[in-house]
Amino acid sequence: GDVCFDSVEVALVASLAEAKRAAAAKGRALGYAVFEEEAVLRGDALDVACRLSREMTGGPAGLHIWGGETTVKLPEQPGRGGRNQALALRAAMALAGVENVLLLAAGTDGSDGPTRDAGALVDGGTLGRGEAQGWCAAERLAAADSGTFLAASGDLIRTGPTGTNVMDLVLGLKWPQG
Repeated sequence: GDVCFDSVEVALVASLAEAKRAAAAKGRALGYAVFEEEAVLRGDALDVACRLSREMTGGPAGLHIWGGETTVKLPEQPGRGGRNQALALRAAMALAGVENVLLLAAGTDGSDGPTRDAGALVDGGTLGRGEAQGWCAAERLAAADSGTFLAASGDLIRTGPTGTNVMDLVLGLKWPQG
């Protein structure tokens, strides 16, 4: 490399793999079966949300861990929210009425899009809670305004800045029904 970098020391102190391992360790400590997905999440957040929702409803009980960064298509005047909130809201639509699944989508830096929210934790009741406040999930997604719906449903997660950024984590928790 260039001589100007000869005195520079680089130390990797955190990574997506480390964040996923930490989530897996906590899940095991809490007694859950843990499924750490190797593939990095990428692509359209809404498509990924549909795939993960299918995996959660059709898969085994336990803690499912994914990581990566998805994308969203923004209209000319986007609303509140980012890719994790969009992913979470689309997942909530797919999980409506499902009583044994939770899904968390959050930025490890504590921010999702141009918001102070890290993401959202959704369940089978998210859609109903937001609709009861007068909001339409499909309309909010089309307007890139998932944060408004998720604020109304009470599902936003605000951690504050974490001081690091190792992409996004998506955690799905499924437990046996009945």
